[in-house]
Amino acid sequence: MRRLRTPPPSTGPRRPCARSWTREPTRACGSRSSAAPTSISGCARRRSPAASGWSPTTARPSSPSSRWTRARGCAPSPARNSTCARGRSGSARRSRRSATSARRARCARPAPGRASATSAGSTPGCSPSAAAQTTRSSPPRPPSSPRRSRPASVTCRGSPTVPSSESRPRASARSSPHWSSSTPAPRARARASCARWPAPASPPRIGPASGSPGPCPAPPPASRPAPRRCAVPWRGRGCDVSETAVVLAARRTPIGTRSRGLAGFRLEHLAAPVIRAALEDAEAATGAGVEVADVVLGNCMGPGGNPARVAALAAGLGVQVPGMSVDRQCGSGLAAVIAAAQAIEAGDRRPRIAGGVESASTAPTRSVGGAAYDRAPFTPDGWPDPDMVRAADALAAAAAISRQRQDAHAARSHRRAAAARDAGRFGAELVPLAAAGADDAIGVSAPLLARLPALFPEGTVTAGTATRISDGAAALVLAPCSVRGPAPGLLIRAHAVTGCDPALPGIGAAPAILAALDRAQLRLQDVAAIEIVEAFAAQSLAVLDRLGVAADDARVCADGGALALGHPWGASGAISMVRLFSRLIRAGAPTGTTGITAASIGGGMGVAAVVEVIR
Repeated sequence: MRRLRTPPPSTGPRRPCARSWTREPTRACGSRSSAAPTSISGCARRRSPAASGWSPTTARPSSPSSRWTRARGCAPSPARNSTCARGRSGSARRSRRSATSARRARCARPAPGRASATSAGSTPGCSPSAAAQTTRSSPPRPPSSPRRSRPASVTCRGSPTVPSSESRPRASARSSPHWSSSTPAPRARARASCARWPAPASPPRIGPASGSPGPCPAPPPASRPAPRRCAVPWRGRGCDVSETAVVLAARRTPIGTRSRGLAGFRLEHLAAPVIRAALEDAEAATGAGVEVADVVLGNCMGPGGNPARVAALAAGLGVQVPGMSVDRQCGSGLAAVIAAAQAIEAGDRRPRIAGGVESASTAPTRSVGGAAYDRAPFTPDGWPDPDMVRAADALAAAAAISRQRQDAHAARSHRRAAAARDAGRFGAELVPLAAAGADDAIGVSAPLLARLPALFPEGTVTAGTATRISDGAAALVLAPCSVRGPAPGLLIRAHAVTGCDPALPGIGAAPAILAALDRAQLRLQDVAAIEIVEAFAAQSLAVLDRLGVAADDARVCADGGALALGHPWGASGAISMVRLFSRLIRAGAPTGTTGITAASIGGGMGVAAVVEVIR
């Protein structure tokens, strides 16, 4: 409640001031009148001197509606025609008392000493005025104006202020419910209120979370249709189609050792055939055309530019289909799949193609200042950044993994890959190319592995227990659960990317697997199929040891891994997802069967994804 001041003696014309004490005629903020200005700039709405009968040279205003007011804080809002003036007549005072008697009965002020009892039984909808709650510093008072005592008043939301009887200002019989904070209005229409008396000491909150504990309920949230859910619930939940991606098709090229069968294929020549083949598989499975929204491919050693866009154009998808390339080193392909899934999880229900491509045979030669180098640094100066072979040796030493265990693990991978090739389990996922129709690295025997020397004299890693640098590509079609139709697929249930010690990057897959399982609310023993990118035998064994999984577990790389097939860096993560698709979807695994794929990443990272069969 702002105090009313008696004007000082007139000393001549005064200019209007902003946010100061002015002697000008005022009217209610929100009252409608043709004489009222249409804009507010720092001061309350004022009538023109001509309209109010007041001139700057007069000692007192010529109209009873003129008063001293602090011109600040008014906000315009529509109301009935009225004035907030202080009336001088007894009839106006009686009219004021009569008009506010009902409201004062509801919002009566508590007697001194009984504040707590009154507040407990007070009428909802009333709150102390801002003047009663907050102490404001008063502006300088003119010397000739005596101090008036104005007790605190009670303000009921939706109605004007009700001052005390001994200091109630005079007003006209017709007033607006929207008025300045120091002038009452007699005829106010009560509105529903959500505040209790007394009001809380803290300032009111503004926004969606500003609900009030009063008798009025909080506004209901914006209505939204319930999301459709797919048929596979887990842990008591179904999958929200706007937040769940499903792999509908997955294809890959044969994997060729560098400088061999696929040496003449550039990146787009490797990626375009598998993109077309995966898209055809998805259309056949859904029984409808698939409009691709984006192509996301992993690549880490290419010539630069945007290989995903180049591959999309080479595949004939049309100029309207964009492309994005992802570089997360050995996890690039799986990171691309996760990126496409995240776009669908964010609400974009258009299908996408994701995967990876790498052509080590056509990778450009890199140099800085005339000095050639094989790869860019994975860490800044002062951090460990070991060569990958030396990092594998260090991991083997730290995890106490012997040379014999590494040889046995590599031989097992070759045996399983050879068995899968002979059984035709690779046929449905391969897209034969003119120069290569099958993987060319399968078939190294255990005796040969035992005869290979270590790559470094002090180490245990050999050429047989390190994967081959290779060329290859893979592509997968992802779509929301709602548009898959009758097609079975792998629902991407959870994914994770984590970091680890850059000195031992090979262990990065272990924390990523644990994080993804935690997000999927699964235990490792519940998973039916595990695919780990086998960059080195020591790295794969260290991850399995950390997870507590036996090296010869039939769930791990059941058809061989990268030790036997090869390791095209930017594509290997996507190839591991293709392998899961074949092991679960093409093999006829029942609904609800889960799998996980993961890769360790140079620089000390790991990436993993948990999938589930839906039919």
